[in-house]
Amino acid sequence: MNQDIKIMLFGDPGVGKSSILIQYLENYFEDDYYETSSFKYNKKCIILCNKLKVTLHIWDTSGKIKYDFYKKSEFYKINYFVVCFDLSNVNSLNNLSDWFNIINEIGNNKKILLVGNKLYNCNIDSGYINRMISSYVSMYNIFRYIEINAINYNDVYSVFQCICNNICNTICGNNKMLTHVQFTSLYERLEYDNNTPTISPTISPTLKS
Repeated sequence: MNQDIKIMLFGDPGVGKSSILIQYLENYFEDDYYETSSFKYNKKCIILCNKLKVTLHIWDTSGKIKYDFYKKSEFYKINYFVVCFDLSNVNSLNNLSDWFNIINEIGNNKKILLVGNKLYNCNIDSGYINRMISSYVSMYNIFRYIEINAINYNDVYSVFQCICNNICNTICGNNKMLTHVQFTSLYERLEYDNNTPTISPTISPTLKS
């Protein structure tokens, strides 16, 4: 059984979206900040539940793209949105509603994983974080909130482990939490420099059994 899962990273500029993705794909932390231009497309093949072959199609996005751009019909095909904020920047927490509203415009059944990054440098009052997160969870389709340091591979792995668990629960009817996800070594990277991203890539990966 083969399954394509489409994931898009959202959030303000500088919250660590690209660092999370590079760490996940390459087990490497990019400390220098380079603003993402438009889109970067990546894919990674995994095997879940010892039998389900899944290709994760992942889009890293700029935090400065205009609202109307995200209303393109292609974005309706996204399955999961990973919405990130910076635990050392309260504005990125307060701005989350803007990103959630864009997702609701795309489709109110889209699943959202909320990620607080830069835990090592957190300077926002924990009570305020809890109140804001509780408010967001009550209003939007957030299935999990997790706090991480992108510098730590295990933290980043846990982000995608949450998605893999949700995939298994949804597709396989498996309510048990996964303890391990088998990753193949294949991934593709393609950067979009224009405003017409293709959400259904034409490249077909070769999956390992």
